[in-house]
Amino acid sequence: MSFLNNAQNTLVHGSNFTATQVNPTIYNAEVTTNTQHNYHATPLKGAFVGSAFISFLIREVDFVGVDLLHQHTSPAALLDSRARRDPPRCMEGTREAIIQEILDWLRQLTKSSSIMWLRGPAGHGKTALEFTVAEICKREGLLIGSFFFSNRIANCSDGNLLFATLAAQLMQAFPSTKRYIDKAINHDPLIFEKSLETQMKALIVEPIQHIATMARILNAVTFGRKSYPTLIVIDGLDECADLDVQDEIVRIIGDLVQKLRLPLRFLIASRPEPNLSKAFEKLQVRLSKDSLSTLILTEDELSRRDIQIYLEGKFDELRTHHSYLLPE
Repeated sequence: MSFLNNAQNTLVHGSNFTATQVNPTIYNAEVTTNTQHNYHATPLKGAFVGSAFISFLIREVDFVGVDLLHQHTSPAALLDSRARRDPPRCMEGTREAIIQEILDWLRQLTKSSSIMWLRGPAGHGKTALEFTVAEICKREGLLIGSFFFSNRIANCSDGNLLFATLAAQLMQAFPSTKRYIDKAINHDPLIFEKSLETQMKALIVEPIQHIATMARILNAVTFGRKSYPTLIVIDGLDECADLDVQDEIVRIIGDLVQKLRLPLRFLIASRPEPNLSKAFEKLQVRLSKDSLSTLILTEDELSRRDIQIYLEGKFDELRTHHSYLLPE
């Protein structure tokens, strides 16, 4: 940017710049020094640099690393993916006690476990619960991201896409992590060919650590009243195609909980398959006593009542929309 030295009454419109070093004293600029990026100028009123009047705003526009990240994600596994045309939800009036228990766990950041394993056999509504809780938390601004495994939807059974997909959502929940994620990928473009543990560290742990001080200051200034996203939802882990990857994901999340001091919460749902039961047992031994809790879905009086409410509601829909099928 040396061509602007000692400039007077300079006005720049619609120009493109490529900079290998950027003076960090430029006002109103979001820049990264000692790294090559593309910039463009946007008109701005009244910005002073030294004695010169400069009427533009330099803004970073190309995130090459982030573009590469998006190529290694699974959009179909997202909460609001169009791949699921009729996603399962808990019908109003059902599963109320369990939903409230999960929400209470999430909101008691200093008194609850960091990981909740929601387990139960097929057909017990695990995905409907996860989906309903995730939607509530998204509305309340508490959801960081989600990944809904499925062996029926393309790319939703590949556990190797998990942490990249969560990192893409992390940037939306905490925009200030975007530059750190982009920098990590630019530094190592082959990171998506490396271990899940390496991906987790570079794309999630380190970006969060960069902004951790900011979060602690915000929490102190607002006396803990300022809410921010804390929840990561992983559903159907047993539908991940690779059993070894299933176990690795459980272990890596345990490592993440140990390394980060931010109040993150992981809600993980699966069937109690032998390998996953063993993986969570190992995790329970390794973590502190209050870091992992288990919520078991069983067939009890409340669940039978919920099934009755569900069936009655569906029969009412049939009467309303398909009355011609009913006998006169």
